[in-house]
Amino acid sequence: MFSLSLAINSMFLSSSMSHISSYWFIVYFALIAGGKDPQSNDQSHQEHLSRLMSALEQHHIPSSQIALFWADGEAAAPDRKLPATQKHSNYWVVQDTPWEGWFAKEDLLANTRWEQVKVYPAKRSELRAWFKSIVPQLKSNDSIVLAVTDHGRPDPKGSWQTAIELWGESLKVDELYQDLQLLPQQLSIQLWMSQCFSGGFAQLATMDSRVCGAFSAASNRPAYGCFTLPSEPSVEGHFLKFLEGLKQSGKLDQASRWTVETDATPDTPHLSSDAFVRRIVKERSEALGIPEGHLIDAALPALSQLNKDQQQIVKTITNTSLRFNLGLTHSYTRVTGLSKQVNELIYSLKTWHAQWKSLLYEAKLRLLKQAPIDAFTQKKQHRRRSQKQAKLQRWIHRALRRGKEGRRGLLKELHQKVERAEALLDQLKAIEASLWRIGTLYAGLAAKDILTEHDYELWNKMKSCEARSILQPLYSERRNRSSKRDNTQLSTDFQSMNELQTEVESLRPGYIAFQYRERSKATRLEVRALDYGSPLWAVDLQVGDQIESINKSSLNYAGQIREMIALHPIGEWVKIKRRRNGKARSIHIPVVGAPLSPPPPKKGEPIPPLSLDPIMQDKKVDYLMTGGRPTLLYFWSTWCQECLRVAPQLKKWAKKHDIQVLAITSEDPHLIRAVNQSSPLPFMIFHDRNREASRLFRADLQSHQEAVFIYLDVERRFIERGVGLGEKGPKSIELLFDD
Repeated sequence: MFSLSLAINSMFLSSSMSHISSYWFIVYFALIAGGKDPQSNDQSHQEHLSRLMSALEQHHIPSSQIALFWADGEAAAPDRKLPATQKHSNYWVVQDTPWEGWFAKEDLLANTRWEQVKVYPAKRSELRAWFKSIVPQLKSNDSIVLAVTDHGRPDPKGSWQTAIELWGESLKVDELYQDLQLLPQQLSIQLWMSQCFSGGFAQLATMDSRVCGAFSAASNRPAYGCFTLPSEPSVEGHFLKFLEGLKQSGKLDQASRWTVETDATPDTPHLSSDAFVRRIVKERSEALGIPEGHLIDAALPALSQLNKDQQQIVKTITNTSLRFNLGLTHSYTRVTGLSKQVNELIYSLKTWHAQWKSLLYEAKLRLLKQAPIDAFTQKKQHRRRSQKQAKLQRWIHRALRRGKEGRRGLLKELHQKVERAEALLDQLKAIEASLWRIGTLYAGLAAKDILTEHDYELWNKMKSCEARSILQPLYSERRNRSSKRDNTQLSTDFQSMNELQTEVESLRPGYIAFQYRERSKATRLEVRALDYGSPLWAVDLQVGDQIESINKSSLNYAGQIREMIALHPIGEWVKIKRRRNGKARSIHIPVVGAPLSPPPPKKGEPIPPLSLDPIMQDKKVDYLMTGGRPTLLYFWSTWCQECLRVAPQLKKWAKKHDIQVLAITSEDPHLIRAVNQSSPLPFMIFHDRNREASRLFRADLQSHQEAVFIYLDVERRFIERGVGLGEKGPKSIELLFDD
C-alpha cells in the first residue's frame, strides 16, 4: 500500500479552468498497493507507484508531504515478484504439459525500498492510524484521494461487497466505510481504484455523501488493464491511462471520460455517478416490468436540448464507437443488441478455442513422448539442468523442422488456430467492454427523467465531487492535451462486426457427425453411432463399420481422425476406407461444422429441453420425471471404471435425500443394453442423442475420467455441478446437503 500526502496550492475549485480559487486547500493522496503476498505482488504495482511519484515530482510536491503504504513496509524481507525471464522461441511446445517443469524457473523475489519517503505496511490498522494522524492537520475543504493499484476480490454473494487485497489481509467496502468515519465530515474524499471488481466501492458514494470515485471495473467484473508489463512499455493499462488523463485535466470526471475513449483493454472505466444511475435504472425497469433500453431511450433528451456537459458525453459515445468500429450506437437498445451479438460470438469462440486447445495438447504430448528425456535424465545425472534444457530445446527445434512426420499431428497449424482464437477473444472482450461503457454513458444522459428528486440531488452531489480539482494541470500537459484533441485519430485496429463474425466462423472445427471407438494401436476405428439427422445417413456408412484410413492416410495414433477432420475445410468431402463384413470399400463423407450447444444455464435458470432417449424402457418417458423431487443427471460411460464404481454409493446418497437419478450416456444403446444385462445400473438410463446434453453441461468424460453430476431442483432449474463422488455424495453438490 502506498500513501501520498501532498499539499497543492492555488487549486481550481470551479469546473471552469479559467477560474482560480481565492484560497488554498490541501489534497492528501493515499495509494493502496498491498500486493497480498510476495508471489502475488507484481512488478506492475511498483511501476505504477514510480510513474505516480514522477508525476507528483513534476507538480513540485515535496517528499516531506508524502507518506507511502506498500506491501510489508520497510521490512527487509522480499515483498515483490520480479518479471519472468524471456522463454525460448519454441516454449509453446512444452507449455501446459508435464514437460513444462523442465523450463519453469523459481520465482525471483526482491525487497522494494523507497528512499524518498517513509514506507508503512499495507495493513488496515496502518491506514486507520494514518487517518487519525492527519486529522489535526485537516481544514475545511481539504481533500483525500485514495488511489488503489492492487488486487481485488469479488463479493461471494455476487453483490457489491467487494474487497481490496492488502498485505496478508483484505479490506471490504463496509470496512473502508467504517475507517472513513474517522475523518472530519467537511472533508471531500475521492477514490481512484484500478483493482479487479473495484466498482463495488462505488457504493460508498450512497453510504457517505463526502465520497465519490473513478473505477476501472464493475463490481462483477475483473480488471484486465490494471497493469503494465515492464518489458512492453507501450502497453498501458487502466491505471496509467487514468494517470495520463488526470495529469491533463486534474479532475476525476474528465480523466475517466478520457480513459473511456482511449483505453483499449476489456476494462469498464466509470464513475460513482455512473454506477448509481445504472443501479437505479435496473431497479426501475424491474419494478415497471420493461427492458432497461426502453426506459433509457424514452428519457434521452433531444439533440437540440443537450447542454454543454451532455454534448461532451455524446461526443465521448461517438469517439468510443468509432474507435472500436461499432458503427451507429444511437440508442441504448442498439447497444444492448450489439452486446448480445458480441456475447454470442464470444461464446462460440470460447467453444472453438477449447476444442483447438484440446487437440493441440494431445498433439504436443505425442511429439514430446518421442523426446529422449528418460535417456539423458537417468543415465547422465551429472549433467546440469541447463544442459538438459538446452538438449530438449534443440530436439524440439529439429522436430519442428522435419515436416509433418516430425510434428506428428500438424502441430503448428493447431498452434496457429489457438493463437488466432485467443487474439480474437481479446478483441471481442474489448468490444464488449466498450459497449458497456457506452451503455453507462447513455444511462447518464437519461438520468434527469429517470431519477427521483431525491436521487437526482444525490447524483448531482456525486458529480460535483467528481468534478473537484485534485491536481492543477501543468502548462505542458494542457498544451499536449490541446494538440491531441486537434489531431484526434479516429482510425481503429478493431474489425467490424461482419468481419468478426466471418473470422469466428472460420475457426469452427470440422466435424464428421459420427461417434467411434478406437481399436488397439489406433489402426482402426469402429463406428458406434451416427448423429441424428446428419449427412452420413445419405452415404453408405453404418454402425459397426470399421474405418482404416482417411484421405489415403493410414491411422497411426489415437485422435488422428478427429485432428485431421477438425483442420479439414468445412463443406468439402473426405475419402475414407471402411471395412464391413471383411470387405473394404472407399466412400466419401462430408465434413460439416462442429455443432454448437446453447450456452450452459446459469445457476437458478431452467435448463433447455434435452434430446434424451430411454434405453432400457419399451416406451417413451418424460426425460425429467420430477414427481415433485429434485433430479441428479449422472453422466457416465462403460469404459469409465470410476463412473461405474461409484454407482452403489450414489444410489444410497440419492435415496437418503429423496433425489431421482437419471444416468446419461452417449454410447451405443446396443452396447449399453448388453453391459446392463451383466452389470445392471440401478438407475433409469438415457441415451444422449448427438451428445447435446454432454456439451451443454461440459460433461467431457475423456478429460475428467470421472462421472459428471448436474443437480436440478423440482422445477428443473440448474443448481450445481459436480465432478466425481466424494465421501458424502457428488462433489460440490454434497455441500448443499451438509448438516
